[in-house]
Amino acid sequence: MQKIILGFILLAASSLVAPSIAADSPCKGLENASCTKLDGCTWRKGYKTKKGTAVRAHCRKGATPKPKV
Repeated sequence: MQKIILGFILLAASSLVAPSIAADSPCKGLENASCTKLDGCTWRKGYKTKKGTAVRAHCRKGATPKPKV
């Protein structure tokens, strides 16, 4: 039991100390007008999932093309 608690404490501490690997998107949180002006950002319309969950319209970073080999 003590090993489980110690493992949980170490996991929690490492997540607080470790920097985030993923960088924030420049498109995150933008409104439609600002989003469409930025190169690489696209505006996504709101929709409902198959389960009925409503997804609000949002700005998203566009897909990055794979480099040709």
